[in-house]
Amino acid sequence: MDAAPSLAEVQAELEAIIAQLEDEQTGLEKSIELYERGAELVSTAGKVLAEAEQRVRVLTDDPSDDDATGEAGPDDS
Repeated sequence: MDAAPSLAEVQAELEAIIAQLEDEQTGLEKSIELYERGAELVSTAGKVLAEAEQRVRVLTDDPSDDDATGEAGPDDS
């Protein structure tokens, strides 16, 4: 099983795709293929970011604080 790409790897590939799409010599079929790959990479980046956000939430979770906002609720008088 392949490891998930890092956000930096996804970003680098997206930048390469953008450069190719901006090149006027890139044909229509190639441009469509690049766009499809770019869409896949954007989805992958979203998943990587969501996983990282969840990990940060777990690391910063204070079990003594029932309210995730840190604001006093109606029962916290």
